[in-house]
Amino acid sequence: MKRLSKWIIGLMALAAGPTLFATPVHAEAVEFDGIIEPWQVVDIGAPAEGIVAQVTVDRSSTVTQGAVLVTLESSVERAALEKAQAMATFKGEMQLK
Repeated sequence: MKRLSKWIIGLMALAAGPTLFATPVHAEAVEFDGIIEPWQVVDIGAPAEGIVAQVTVDRSSTVTQGAVLVTLESSVERAALEKAQAMATFKGEMQLK
């Protein structure tokens, strides 16, 4: 009986053919030309003009509202701020030499 069941299983495997056994699959690469359109386009701006010192995002990055995208060069403004702070805390007369 055991021999008969093995024989039946063997016949079933042969009848099933390639569905029971792994068959190699060959895929080919296909190239398409096209244009990728953005999901949403927005205008960005700054309240002041200046020179861009640092870009903090990469191209195609997802950003959220209020995120800092670029930093403007601000050495002149920083110097003016430091001067104003020094003048505000100065308590004496300045003498020119």
